[in-house]
Amino acid sequence: MTPRSFGPVVLILSVLLLAGCGPSKGEWTSSGASHVPVLPEDTQEWTFGVVKGQIIETAHYRVYTTVQDALLLEKLPNFLETAYEQYLAFFPQAQVDEEPLDIYLFGRRSEWETYTRENMGARADTYLKIRAGGYSYDGISVAYLLDRYSTFGVLAHEGFHQFSSSRLSHRIPAWMEEGLACNFEAHFWRSGQPDFAPDLNEFRIKALKQALLRGSLFSLSEILTMDAGQAIGMSAKKTGIFYAQSWALTRFLQEGQNGKHRPAFRKMLSDAANGTNLYSQSRAVEIFESYFQEDLDTIGENFIWYARFLADRKIEPGSDVLLVSPGPASTTIIITAEQIEQTKPEDTANEPLPLLEEPLEPKTEPVGEVSEPEAEPEK
Repeated sequence: MTPRSFGPVVLILSVLLLAGCGPSKGEWTSSGASHVPVLPEDTQEWTFGVVKGQIIETAHYRVYTTVQDALLLEKLPNFLETAYEQYLAFFPQAQVDEEPLDIYLFGRRSEWETYTRENMGARADTYLKIRAGGYSYDGISVAYLLDRYSTFGVLAHEGFHQFSSSRLSHRIPAWMEEGLACNFEAHFWRSGQPDFAPDLNEFRIKALKQALLRGSLFSLSEILTMDAGQAIGMSAKKTGIFYAQSWALTRFLQEGQNGKHRPAFRKMLSDAANGTNLYSQSRAVEIFESYFQEDLDTIGENFIWYARFLADRKIEPGSDVLLVSPGPASTTIIITAEQIEQTKPEDTANEPLPLLEEPLEPKTEPVGEVSEPEAEPEK
């Protein structure tokens, strides 16, 4: 299927990069500075200019990468496929397409800039203003290596944009698009599997809290009628508020008022997956009210209350933490100190990354079922 061109969908902030660096020692360990990752058996060699890399194929992705961090590459297929399953759970009736989604993940920003200049035409200047992160366009995601936690967060966010532009018949509203994408940024690893935990998204929480304190939140009608171009055309601070408020709004429509709006929100997502066009700036408020059967002022007041709850909540070991929950009911876990620590910065700048051995030899063992090395991630 040829991806629809919805125009640029950009992660423009110095983002997720934001709340932390690598996962903890328990999930990122190595027996030494040299490690052969367990990759899908059909992994191929690839070069970008003179830089050696590889093409890693999974069930739904084709990753062109020059990254040499062996442990990140080992976890990458599992992370991407787990995220894809969650995207699909939000839109279970989405179109099925056998063509994999392409990701370009570069080991250095300079490579990312070269690719962008060579392939993005007139859009390149806009994308090159991104301070840290990545972008998606026409069903392709393009990112470069940050620390491990942030790199995965960018890929999960941009992966949602890839999914929506390639698997849905129509563009969805910007608040829904960006809000749901932000739900996938914060994550931790549990028994070798990634969990997406929006409660731990400190970057969005901080932006939301600051906007509440300054009285600078957008009105609900402004959020509903804004498109992506308007959002990224504002100042960085206002763009950050839009992202944080969209994230909070999708949270509210799933969890707020004891899940009151969850059935209507799931109906909205289901209709989008079935081909209903929900994207209309001129009718955005009318469409929204038709699903939630309540006037916008009342919903807006309750949303502000919920936003304050999100901003003020303290997450500590033993807290109930919400996981991304596309289904009819919420999923929570009791969070541990180690899991919280995975989303916090670690000072590992002086420790070596376990790099790929030469030559790269793909393995056939299942990803995630190998003994893992003992080196902390680089920041």
